[in-house]
Amino acid sequence: RKTRKSRQAALETKKLAEEQWWQETGNPAVFVFRDCLNYHAVRLRELAGPVPADVQITKAMDETCRTEFDHMARTIAGQFGEDGFRKLSQELIETTFVPAASVPQ
Repeated sequence: RKTRKSRQAALETKKLAEEQWWQETGNPAVFVFRDCLNYHAVRLRELAGPVPADVQITKAMDETCRTEFDHMARTIAGQFGEDGFRKLSQELIETTFVPAASVPQ
């Protein structure tokens, strides 16, 4: 019984530590890239008209927002490893980066 409570307490502590890490470290890095991506998307649309979100994200990652993307990727991979970063990337793309790239016309 004590072992079960100890495991629950350890899981709760781990969950709280992860939430704190996201608030203090992970989210700020993600938001800096997101904001750069949004700025990039607005400028790209002004110059080229409508561009698919996946193209805008790729272009921002490789060019305009390279520094911000690299910092975010290193930060997340440092916490969750390369596999963890790959898993989180898909969620971030769908929930955070596509909306940032899909600015109104």
